Amino acid sequence: MMAPRKRSPLVIKTTEADLCSVSLRLKILGQVPFFRDLAPTDLGWVNSHFHEIDFETDEVICLSGDSADRLFIIADGRVRLLQHSLAGKEILLDLLTPGEFFGALSG
Repeated sequence: MMAPRKRSPLVIKTTEADLCSVSLRLKILGQVPFFRDLAPTDLGWVNSHFHEIDFETDEVICLSGDSADRLFIIADGRVRLLQHSLAGKEILLDLLTPGEFFGALSG
């Protein structure tokens, strides 16, 4: 008999995307190293190119090897970066929190 699969002890709270105000978005974007030194008008332009996406708890956002054509910036909640071992076990590489990011910017 296999042992039950261990779950992360995290409690994930969620916020609906439409509750992320423009001022909160600008604050979060302004913390990202790529955008930190931008003037407010330029940061507003960057903001116009982003949109909110809600993800369910344990929903897969992307997989290793997927095309890196988006930059994800965490506004609320946590994102686990996982790798699977050869035995199929999940290995936690990092836990991203609001203001942190993953993915890529395209030119």
